[in-house]
Amino acid sequence: MKLFLALARASHFGPTVLVSAVAGAFTAKAWQLNLALPIALIVFVGQLCIGWSNDAIDADSDILQDRKEKPVVAQAITASTLTRLSILAAIVSLPINLLGPLGLKAGALHLLAIGSGVSYNFFFKNNMFSPLPFALSFGLLPTFILVGAQIKPPVWVFLWAALLGITAHFANCLKDIDSDVEVGINGLPQRLGKKTSRFITIAGLLLSGIVVLAPAGLMLLALANLPFALILLRVNLAKFFPALMLIALVNIFGTIYFF
Repeated sequence: MKLFLALARASHFGPTVLVSAVAGAFTAKAWQLNLALPIALIVFVGQLCIGWSNDAIDADSDILQDRKEKPVVAQAITASTLTRLSILAAIVSLPINLLGPLGLKAGALHLLAIGSGVSYNFFFKNNMFSPLPFALSFGLLPTFILVGAQIKPPVWVFLWAALLGITAHFANCLKDIDSDVEVGINGLPQRLGKKTSRFITIAGLLLSGIVVLAPAGLMLLALANLPFALILLRVNLAKFFPALMLIALVNIFGTIYFF
């Protein structure tokens, strides 16, 4: 049980389950209900690869920051074990994407999304282009599902999801910016600092509504982001990312419902 909990925590279990659930819900709405669970599981395996590789690669910096909530720092699991498991998840992802219900084209797009997420862990996390993998991976999530359903993806769907991905990146980094800089993590949020990153997060949320949802006919969801933005202006940094995730859920499931 202790090992299982360590594996779950190292996978970034909350976001992993959330992304998988969103994929399943969107599949049920835009494609077929009976494919919702298989697609969610396929996405789940990909998210495990991204999450485990992240904790494996970040092991040294997490130790320097004394982040005891991380299983490697708490000595509940080793970085080498997470590396092997992330490779295993990547190997499993190949056949279930390319030979599974998604089909070759959509499966390849999802593999690109997984690769983009892993590339953040290996490379983009420490340079000014750190938001790019989030934009690509999030943007591809609804896109590959629509491609699998043989529906031409509207451009607004990719843009909306990409903006939410960038917003999530800045929000997730906010509370750790100071300690990240101390150990040499220099992504774009760390370079810009807390104040600017907070405003970029809020701007990303508003833009996803004004530029994307409103023109797509989802005006009520777009307007709902205005009071949400005011909340994010005042919430403290420790609660900022959870607050944004709740707001993102309203946006995501509202958009799926009205799609």
